[in-house]
Amino acid sequence: GTIVAAGGSGNYSWTVTGIPSDSLNYSTTGGTLTISGSPTAVSTVSFAVTVKDTTTNISVGPYTYTVPVYGTLTLPAPNPASLGPADADSAYSGKINVAGGSGNYSWTVTGLPADSLNYSATGGTLTISGTPASVTTVSFTASVKDTSTNTTVGPFTYTITVYGGLVLPAPNPTSLPAGYTSVPYTGTIGA
Repeated sequence: GTIVAAGGSGNYSWTVTGIPSDSLNYSTTGGTLTISGSPTAVSTVSFAVTVKDTTTNISVGPYTYTVPVYGTLTLPAPNPASLGPADADSAYSGKINVAGGSGNYSWTVTGLPADSLNYSATGGTLTISGTPASVTTVSFTASVKDTSTNTTVGPFTYTITVYGGLVLPAPNPTSLPAGYTSVPYTGTIGA
């Protein structure tokens, strides 16, 4: 990240305090202060900056700047257990949850059959819902972008296995044989 000084003679001296030395550092080139490194924990880093014009001996600051450090943006591995199977001609709903980041997300989903499944996104939760029309395997891709940090994860390919609707024959089907007293009985019902 950069902070740029303007005005004065163009000859600057920078003073920076409060940078965590184990994960971030700074460098200066003329009127530009650059903060760089690899933050090690979710936190808000605060530091103070003063810039001095060495020609006029005028200082500005110290001003306190903050850098929010978010957790790594992650999606579950493809085919998470929470995105379970579906039955044809039955209402379906499955969810994919993102973790980490700032909490400001934008989702991109491609490949859902428009005639039977759709998606909606609320914050970190992507919901796939609808009524699959036939026995098949639906494959689609999902990616998520943290709109605060401009970080994207994915696209990952997810699948939903759609099975035939579960049915039993109507009660008392004629396929069950009659029984007789004191005679062992066997009859079957097929699902």
